[in-house]
Parts: sequence; C-alpha cells; structure tokens
Amino acid sequence: MEVEVLESSMVAPSELTPKHTLWLSNLDLQFPSTHYTPVVLLYRPSSRMASFSLDIMKAALSKALVPYYPLAGRLTVDGSTGRPEISCTGDGVLFVAAHAGGTLGDLGDLAPSEVLRRMLVPSAADGSGHAGVVLVMLQVTFFRCGAVCLGIATQHMASDGRGVSHFLNTWAAIARGGVDEAATLPRPFLDRPLLRARSPPAAVRIEHAKYPRRGLRLGSASILPQGHHEARRPYVSCSLPRR
Repeated sequence: MEVEVLESSMVAPSELTPKHTLWLSNLDLQFPSTHYTPVVLLYRPSSRMASFSLDIMKAALSKALVPYYPLAGRLTVDGSTGRPEISCTGDGVLFVAAHAGGTLGDLGDLAPSEVLRRMLVPSAADGSGHAGVVLVMLQVTFFRCGAVCLGIATQHMASDGRGVSHFLNTWAAIARGGVDEAATLPRPFLDRPLLRARSPPAAVRIEHAKYPRRGLRLGSASILPQGHHEARRPYVSCSLPRR
C-alpha cells in the first residue's frame, strides 16, 4: 500500500515554557539515542471523526505540550560530562499528515511488522534534519475508507509508556473540546533527580526480609542492626535420581 505524505511540520507549545535542562537517570540511559518506541492506534470510521481535523489536532497538540513541555525539547549531551540530557527548548514535536492509497482492511490482520511500522510511524530519519534529537514524532494517516491511524514514535529517554499514555489522553481531551477534562488528568512529574544515586553510597541499615543471615561489612564495621545475631540455618541436602 502506498502512503503519501501531505505535510510535515514542527508543532511547538502554544505558550512560553521553561527553558532548562532535564537530568536523566541511569534508568533513562538504558536505551540509545536512536531508540524510539513505536505505537500504532487505529480508528474505524464513525460519526465522531471531527476530532481528526488536522487544524484541531495541531491546535490541541500545541496546548497539550504546555504541561508536557520537555517532550517539545531535544536530546542533547552535556558538554562537560558527556552525559545525555533533555534540553527544554520548546522547539516542538514532529507532526506528519499522510494519505493511504488503500483501506484499513487492506492491512490484513494488523500483525506488528517492520513494513507496517515504516508505513504508519515516523522514523528517526524523519526527525534528523532538526538540531538535536527530536523526542516525539507523530503521523496521522487517513485511509480511503474513512479510517484514521495515529502512529507515535517516542524517544524512550523522554518518557515511559505510562507517561506517553497520560500525554495522549491530555491531547485527546483537548481535541474533543474538553479543556476542563484535560485539567483533571495527571500532570507530568519532572523531578528526576529523585532517582540520582547517592555519592558516596549510603550504607543500608535495615534487615532485609530475604537475606537476614549476614550483613555487609565495610572495613571492620558491620551494618547489621544493633543487637542482631546472625542466625544459623541448617543445611538441606537432596539427591537427584540417576538416569
């Protein structure tokens, strides 16, 4: 099936947003800068398709990016440490509108495949022409039968699956005209330094429920709780049947 791109543009937040860098934890850095999580959402034709007007979608997206402003930033590298970080620049997310030459039924059983991903979800190459790494790329594809597909590619360092879900719900609520509804939805939590490791590491001084037998010894000092005596456990032996 041939897919024709109708337009491709950057959608920025509708208001001025804070300009700063966002520290990334070691958990965020488990994925390379080229790793995007693809998601495909398909909508069959219905009488409630007015929300898929491109003007409405882009206006709502611009408003949704105000509380989720880090998604409109860029993945950059700290020049002094070489550590990746998110630069909250407000440059926007990539928004692509496309038209498919076939119907939704022509896609078959919709089993995930690389062909389907290339057809309906923007790739890292689509966002490579912009300064820094684009964090969110969106593609709205209209089928001949009236169905619509929303393809989403999110840089995993920017958000996990739940965070992306909250962002999409906020966008959808605004597109439906539910500004009050969007205000009641969860807001993003941006205080990532809570996941920063202590330097130097702090000794854990609690008795672990699974490993109560011995404590770690740092030098000559034990971190077992005061008055705690290591329990001796009997050995349990077993024999395997001979073949």
